[in-house]
Amino acid sequence: MLQLINLIKLRQQQLCEHQPYDPKIDKERINQENQLLQILYRFQRVHIDEKQEKL
Repeated sequence: MLQLINLIKLRQQQLCEHQPYDPKIDKERINQENQLLQILYRFQRVHIDEKQEKL
């Protein structure tokens, strides 16, 4: 899960550095990636909480 989060962040950073910014395309892509990141963070937090409860 953490690898997936890091991959998305790395990709965002690389795109930012190597491509000209296109507001129409990039805004939608960034929104989608940020939504995915939020879901992954939430899932990871819930997963960690569940592990702690079992201990």
